[in-house]
Amino acid sequence: MYNTSRNNFYDNQKNSTVFTPSGVSQFIFDIVAKKIDKTRPVFDPCVGKGSLLHPFDDAGFQTVGLDIVDHGYKNTILDNFITFDTKQLINP
Repeated sequence: MYNTSRNNFYDNQKNSTVFTPSGVSQFIFDIVAKKIDKTRPVFDPCVGKGSLLHPFDDAGFQTVGLDIVDHGYKNTILDNFITFDTKQLINP
């Protein structure tokens, strides 16, 4: 398990955002889209504004993002990816 006590992020926060460039998002989509079951969600554990998921949204895939802060992506679950159980994403 990741030891969060070694991480001083909350003591020394930076005002920056990391995002996936659209070209990279499209490249990943082009590689994996034909191999993904469209009945299951495409999941981004650090979704931010959803840049990685936009090509999947555009192609009609079900998408879900997870983040500790709501950055405005439509299908964001607010939680910590370290402790989140992905079984919650599967419909019973």
